[in-house]
Amino acid sequence: MALLAMAAPVMAKDLTCSFRAKGLTMSFGALDPSSGLNASAVVSPATLTADSAGDCDKAVTMTIDADGGSNYSGSRRLRGASGSDFIPYTLVGIPISIAGPGNAKYTQFTFSGVILWTSYADAPAGNYSDTVMISVTP
Repeated sequence: MALLAMAAPVMAKDLTCSFRAKGLTMSFGALDPSSGLNASAVVSPATLTADSAGDCDKAVTMTIDADGGSNYSGSRRLRGASGSDFIPYTLVGIPISIAGPGNAKYTQFTFSGVILWTSYADAPAGNYSDTVMISVTP
């Protein structure tokens, strides 16, 4: 008699769930250094629509996260037109884990950004911007 060790890993369902999202914009509005106030902005609701060709089972938990942005250096930063002026900011409410929406359906989530007054009180006037990549992983 011989013993035969058997192994058969079961692969997860095809997790090729893909999403479409309209461009998300977060605008802090005009920052007034004389105000003494923190600035905040909200993206609400951000909508992700699941493609019908993928497998976006509701049982799958998705994590929505953001990278550091194109001006990251120890923190997320808005960059001024000069290229050498920066205003740090934070994102609140992201990363987040939510249930998958199901095929060809959508899910919504909210997140916000905050700029402390002390971060822009001495900033030179001008337009500041950053680009952040939002990722969705099952």
